[in-house]
Amino acid sequence: MPISTRLTALSLVCCVGCSSAPAVMTAAHEAALTDSVRTFLKQHQEFMSGYPAGPQAQQLGLKIYSEDVFYGGSVGAPEPVLVSGRKEILFGARPDWLGGFNWTPDSVVIRPLAPGVASVTETYREQWSDTAGRSVTIRGLMMMVVKNGADGWRITHFQASNPAEQETTLFNFAKRYFPVPGK
Repeated sequence: MPISTRLTALSLVCCVGCSSAPAVMTAAHEAALTDSVRTFLKQHQEFMSGYPAGPQAQQLGLKIYSEDVFYGGSVGAPEPVLVSGRKEILFGARPDWLGGFNWTPDSVVIRPLAPGVASVTETYREQWSDTAGRSVTIRGLMMMVVKNGADGWRITHFQASNPAEQETTLFNFAKRYFPVPGK
């Protein structure tokens, strides 16, 4: 066999042998990953319910969001919001009128994508209260990608939204605290 044929055959064997096919996860691995993500999501719920209450919530936020997290959503905003980086998410000012905020997931679907990576889709309820004790509850949908690394699970991407009528309910609740232009 000519040397060029042997080199071609050898390079094909090396390429096939060196290719990195996606890791196959066993059912046990998927179950363990799902349980681990579910435990992590309890920290996320704690953060969401306390945010942005102060330094404790911000420190917890540093433990759940990756440094380069990307967020897109329409939650509580008149226009869709795109945020890149956890500093923008974590260190926003808490409105003076906000007396409390409680965030509760209703249903959660965790889908392992690869070792150490999962998608999370959940429906949730947000209860906003003002300093006078009035409150409003709205529902929403959140989708996330979480990744497990040297520092544990971190949210790398998330998107949240509420149906339009829910946004209107929240806006009507909060608008009494915002100045009306021209008045």
